[in-house]
Amino acid sequence: MDLYKQTLDFQEALIKHLTTTEAMDEHAYETLRKELIEKASLKEFIPPFLIQNRTVQHLNQSIKASLPTYAQRRTYIRESFSRLLDVLEFEETFSAESEQMTKKAFISYSTDDKIIAGKLKSVLEGYDIPSFMAHDDIEVSEEWSKRILEEVNS
Repeated sequence: MDLYKQTLDFQEALIKHLTTTEAMDEHAYETLRKELIEKASLKEFIPPFLIQNRTVQHLNQSIKASLPTYAQRRTYIRESFSRLLDVLEFEETFSAESEQMTKKAFISYSTDDKIIAGKLKSVLEGYDIPSFMAHDDIEVSEEWSKRILEEVNS
């Protein structure tokens, strides 16, 4: 089972545990918690309560003390897992497509903002994101809408 599915199931098991009489298995909690925490790339997305609560008993005490209603607990757990699940769900897609796909940004700007647009282009290119600007990279004689679509989709 992939980590996204495991994490989604973990989230739902935590919700059941904290909102029903269905107890979560201590070993399952510790194993899934450890697996997530050991992935350095996920560190900033892991819900803080997972890092702070090493056992189901600690989790119970912490969550139930601060969130007295089932609705509050459900909302808190889902919101806490949201970013992590987004990262896990799209990580495989992004990594598989990143080799095939080059992101390209089109920068449209008013004449008054040409200097800022140029700085933005430099920043994007510093992150290896190719970009093009209306007046610098598209000839006046070209059909702009067609060229913009070609550039963005290439």
